[in-house]
Amino acid sequence: MRRSVSDGENPQEKRRTAGERTFAKLAQRYLDEYARRHKKSAAIDELMFAKHILPYWGRRDFVKIRRADVIELCERIVSAGHSPSAGHSDAFDPFDRPVKPG
Repeated sequence: MRRSVSDGENPQEKRRTAGERTFAKLAQRYLDEYARRHKKSAAIDELMFAKHILPYWGRRDFVKIRRADVIELCERIVSAGHSPSAGHSDAFDPFDRPVKPG
């Protein structure tokens, strides 16, 4: 522990985040384990996460995200002038392909 502290790490922060179920971690797992292996449009999914989703949900516990949250985020994206991804309807949908934590 002393070595990690002397290296600038915060052991309390490390313990706190060790079991975190953040949406960013789930999104990364989805990209690694599914999208990049099975989808030609994985790069589009990655861009959508980075530009539209992770800035809002990256640090949230993914278990607490509800359908109403998804609708609110979609409305926010559309009202900002971004069109829905027509032709990319298979983009990540947390209610379509849930990834089990762990």
